[in-house]
Amino acid sequence: MRCIVIFLIYLTFSVPCYAQQREVNISYFRDLALTRSPAVSIGQQRVEAAKGRQVQAGLYPNTRVGYHANEIGMHGSNGAHGVFLQQRFITGGKRELDVQIAEQAVFSEQFFLEASKLRVLTDVDNAFGNLLIAQQKVDVLSTLVNVNRTTFDATKRLVEAGQSGKHVEWQASIELSQAEVARDQAIQEHQYAWRDLMFVCGQPNIKLVRVSGDVAKVVNGGSFQAVVESIINKSPQVAMAQQRIQQATLNVRRQKLETIPNIDAMVSLRNHSLTGDNITNIQVGIPVPLFDKNQGNIRAAEAEEAMRLAELRRLKLSLRQRAASVYRDFETARIAESRYREE
Repeated sequence: MRCIVIFLIYLTFSVPCYAQQREVNISYFRDLALTRSPAVSIGQQRVEAAKGRQVQAGLYPNTRVGYHANEIGMHGSNGAHGVFLQQRFITGGKRELDVQIAEQAVFSEQFFLEASKLRVLTDVDNAFGNLLIAQQKVDVLSTLVNVNRTTFDATKRLVEAGQSGKHVEWQASIELSQAEVARDQAIQEHQYAWRDLMFVCGQPNIKLVRVSGDVAKVVNGGSFQAVVESIINKSPQVAMAQQRIQQATLNVRRQKLETIPNIDAMVSLRNHSLTGDNITNIQVGIPVPLFDKNQGNIRAAEAEEAMRLAELRRLKLSLRQRAASVYRDFETARIAESRYREE
């Protein structure tokens, strides 16, 4: 009885237990990651925040309403009491330019979101490939264990019949044990690969299922120059960097417009208790840019624009450098795979 229990426990931990029989392909995990990944959710909320700032940039300053009193105690009177309205008028097209800058920020965040999705999908593809390889490794080694067990049983019967030496049985037993150890290690790697894929998808509690795919599919990478140009043209990071350049250029214009003063206007209506007259006051004022001509902010904005241009050049060079390394590894693996396939 004890041997039977031990054997059942061994089977439980030596055979992958799948939550369902149907196989799932990579599309399922890509869709799952896009809907459940925290990185994608963060990107979406950043877009929403930028849209909120865009709305705020287009709002006109609120009108101020207040109580106004003066000449209190004059000739023993209560003075003049009334209300006032005060409004700031934005001049020089500054508010419209603020909206354009905020709009460029929305575009930048949208490119950031696309870059986040691309990173998540790349992680899913890599994790899925590792899982598929681990699953096939388990299948192959499980088959090998069955073959070795059949060989061991046949060898044992030959030894019992006196048709083979005991050393042959020992050799078959060793080979069976080695195959079982290799299979058990492959099962652990398979489970780790599954957990890794689930963490990437943002769903760590989903139970193990079989996956389907073709790990032997050969991808034609094309020429190095074509690959690099495709990466740069389609890269969300490059698009985001270009968008930030436009945003920085608009910000330079915006800082230069700051020297055009806004207009502050106030109208008040009062009733004087001494004379009974209704008095209206009108006040209009502008700041005179004698000392502060916003020169510091203009200088900072121009420096930021130059920095964004340099950042775009740095990013393109970095992508070319990384692409060269990846392309080299890809071509090496592709050539080796092609030769193995031909042999």
